[in-house]
Amino acid sequence: MSDARTQAALDAAFRHHGRDALYTPAGGAARTVRVRVTSPDQVYSPMGAPSVAENPVVELRYAEVPELKDGDILNFALPESDAPRNWRIHGAIRADGRRLKWKAELRRV
Repeated sequence: MSDARTQAALDAAFRHHGRDALYTPAGGAARTVRVRVTSPDQVYSPMGAPSVAENPVVELRYAEVPELKDGDILNFALPESDAPRNWRIHGAIRADGRRLKWKAELRRV
């Protein structure tokens, strides 16, 4: 699939399944971006023993956030909550191979 078609599909996924978040880079100005949240209740099995993830993982479009770093702040409400809260980008920051989206783990502030 071409990069343009892939970008269009990704934009549609964020438009339909994402949510608005206020993104504040460390030392920068806040701006609204779209994020897709991976459920914090997702079960994973790192050593064969199932565990529940305590921290949500989000995807952000590279076009909106070209430089994502530890310490940057996102403010949004999780699907099961009406109240927005602050989350700090923490570790496990990965860009996909085409540099179309980031995936990052969050910690509650």
